[in-house]
Amino acid sequence: MVDGKGRPVLASIADKHTDNPAFVENMIQLEVDGVDDVTAYYRILRQNSLQLLKVFLSIKKHDEAKLFESLANALIKLRVKNFPLSFELTIYVQWKLADYGFRHLTGDYKPPIGQETPPDEWKKHISVISDCWSFIVEKYDTEEYMDIDDALLQRLTVIHNHLYFLQYKPFLKHLPMQEIIFCLATFVTIYQHPSDFVYFRLIVNKCLMMEFVRVITRQLKCIKENLEIIEEELKAIEKKHYQLL
Repeated sequence: MVDGKGRPVLASIADKHTDNPAFVENMIQLEVDGVDDVTAYYRILRQNSLQLLKVFLSIKKHDEAKLFESLANALIKLRVKNFPLSFELTIYVQWKLADYGFRHLTGDYKPPIGQETPPDEWKKHISVISDCWSFIVEKYDTEEYMDIDDALLQRLTVIHNHLYFLQYKPFLKHLPMQEIIFCLATFVTIYQHPSDFVYFRLIVNKCLMMEFVRVITRQLKCIKENLEIIEEELKAIEKKHYQLL
């Protein structure tokens, strides 16, 4: 339903009756009564009013996770239908989603108090792993089983140590981090204490270890590159949001 200017009636009401929030809230309740949260957000966003959305958010008072889920799914439905949201509403919604995503979906594992690390510490870990792998590939990627020396074991130990600090990152939970860490520890220990790990030589060999590290290093490099792109996009969205304030 639109008014005489072709604007959604509910959006006009929200803009004209800022001094009567109870009336606006009652009209919103009529619009979203009996529907699920995603549909409710979808209907509100279709009104194309930032003021209306803010009033709706003050009514709903969802926890952050529920808000993110409902708002994101409603936005997807609108994009599928190529619905043109206003610039200020688009920036506001993107900012809400980006703020939650930045703090919760790409956040660091929280270590005990006193052992905190900088938010971008994971980048340094991945860079060190990549550097060690470059050295290993240049000298040891030979498909030979026995060309193992202290330099190789030292690089693999460094990779193991940095993977250990990365294993709790939420954005890496799809990777077999703990399995790789275990295999690396086993492989290095075989050569540090050969008499105690004779049988493990039949299971974990150098060529197999090379393939494991090759795959995990490629994945980490790809994830780092993509997350850095996302970070820049989030910063741009946040900057646009504050420019509108």
